[in-house]
Amino acid sequence: MRNSPNRILAIIAGVVIIAVIVATVFSSTRSIVTPKPGTPEASVQGYLTAVFAGKNTDAAEFLAPGSGCKVSDLDRAYITKNARVDLLKAEVDGESAQVWIRVEIPSSDLFENSMTEDHILRLSRVNERWLLTDIPWPLYNCEVLPK
Repeated sequence: MRNSPNRILAIIAGVVIIAVIVATVFSSTRSIVTPKPGTPEASVQGYLTAVFAGKNTDAAEFLAPGSGCKVSDLDRAYITKNARVDLLKAEVDGESAQVWIRVEIPSSDLFENSMTEDHILRLSRVNERWLLTDIPWPLYNCEVLPK
């Protein structure tokens, strides 16, 4: 008995659907680690949680006064809501710290890979709080007015 092209196509479609379901289950079951309060990692998580929730005023509370970034910069930033952020590592050196993150932005095309970016967020301890300095992701510039 010879397989028809429609039957072969149905089998291939079924395999692809099963693969997508398995990938979805594995990606949605990854555990979320809650960092210890008062750490640079906790500040980064608080900042990013507020950013993804669209609570830019809350996110701006994690920006150091001398960073040059303000809530208006966050208001102008483009945020991909379905992006995923993983904490890679953190290092503390006295009153400063660095937290490495990996941002994964899924492709809208079923057959394309997602895009990943690695970023270093720098923090300083200010009044017993870890605050972000420089220009933290997802910002790429601050204090620049749109034209």
